[in-house]
Amino acid sequence: MDVITRWNSSLDMLERYLEQQEAIAASLASPQIKHNARDIDTLDSSYIRVAEDLVKLLKPLKTATTVLCDEKTPTVSLIVPLKSMIQQSMAPNEDDSTAIANTKSAILNNISGRYSEDVYHCLLECTALDPRFRALPQLDHGQREAVFLRVQDKAKQLEQNQITDWRRLVPGEQQVKIPQIKNRGLQELSCKWKNLLPRGQHLKIYLGTHFLLSQQISPYRE
Repeated sequence: MDVITRWNSSLDMLERYLEQQEAIAASLASPQIKHNARDIDTLDSSYIRVAEDLVKLLKPLKTATTVLCDEKTPTVSLIVPLKSMIQQSMAPNEDDSTAIANTKSAILNNISGRYSEDVYHCLLECTALDPRFRALPQLDHGQREAVFLRVQDKAKQLEQNQITDWRRLVPGEQQVKIPQIKNRGLQELSCKWKNLLPRGQHLKIYLGTHFLLSQQISPYRE
């Protein structure tokens, strides 16, 4: 059944039709149906090929929507990798038929202008902080470096804001020793971000210390 509010249902309907094509043709050829319906429009071989190509083309879009829907808590860091996957799958090919070429062009035009420059920068920074996608393979070297420099600057600003807030909250700040936040994580983030670490090691860079997930992580350490 095609549901207009869920475009995936159109893809599922096409897939189901192609799977059951022989059974549908046999049913339409039965005398009873021919007797009750004089004119029955069916897909000819050219339209069948177009339907098969559309199913292949739209699979990445279904993958993207399924990933987001299946996540109990989908994160914003997924947006850039999924968008990149869609753009790569929609790249023009000289073997594309007219219908497929037009569909690819329409999809690329639809997703190309969805985010302003500031919003896209924010999405890239969120992706860079996700250990699964921090390599940012969709960017060149200069673009990756710019993303990590922005992350470093924002982390430093957050650190400064925390110190400022501490001073406002604690009376007699001249006599109070303000705990220093370790900045080894920031240094490693700026100097070693190019080295892809084994799984489970990324958080050690961000936190700047060894830790266990079962331990409570304090915002300040002596």
